[in-house]
Amino acid sequence: MAEMERRAADKLHDQEETRAAAQGDSDLKRMDTNKDHVVSEQEFLNAGGSKDEFKLYDENRDGVLDGAEMAKRAAAQASAESDTKLMDANRDRMVDEREFLAGGGSKDEFDRYDRNRDCLLYTSDAADEEDSVDLGGRRIIKKKKKDGF
Repeated sequence: MAEMERRAADKLHDQEETRAAAQGDSDLKRMDTNKDHVVSEQEFLNAGGSKDEFKLYDENRDGVLDGAEMAKRAAAQASAESDTKLMDANRDRMVDEREFLAGGGSKDEFDRYDRNRDCLLYTSDAADEEDSVDLGGRRIIKKKKKDGF
């Protein structure tokens, strides 16, 4: 039984990686306006990204986002969206402080993720953080893993 579960988990992980790579490639093609196969910070900003998000995903600090970095960004966004859905008890596509606390987060963590101070968390708030939170799904609103709470 454990072997079957491990195989299923591996297959799901592989599928998620494939989807993230495809989404990252699609995002790269959309943002890469000069067609040099990377996304510069200016191209990223022009596409609606933030400087903080760009810095987060520019892992090698070369001033551009390549396919692997864009795939990592896509994976983080997909994970945040999935986890936001898990925490969103009233299904309004946002996570308020009450929902966040019920999901195992703390008031300090909520305040850290609520960047615009509107008392709501959105997928974009989650995908911009460096660490992650696991609330029963994969990761969310990026914090420490569940066992780190």
